[in-house]
Amino acid sequence: MQFFTLGAMTIASLLASTDVVLATEVANSKIADLSSASAATGRDNSHDNQANVGGNFGLTLTSMLQTFMNNDEMKKPAN
Repeated sequence: MQFFTLGAMTIASLLASTDVVLATEVANSKIADLSSASAATGRDNSHDNQANVGGNFGLTLTSMLQTFMNNDEMKKPAN
């Protein structure tokens, strides 16, 4: 059962990391769009957008850690 749980957690973490990569790609393209828009308007939004990307990445890692710690298999004694 522990092997199955470990496998499921590995798959979940791979899927989550794929989501992080995709989210980062989307965020980077939005930053590029907003940067070109800010160049047209004379406003600089790049710092705010980069902070949002970092915040999303941190929230994803936090939720992965919470899922891992709340797993019933992880709460059982080792023996």
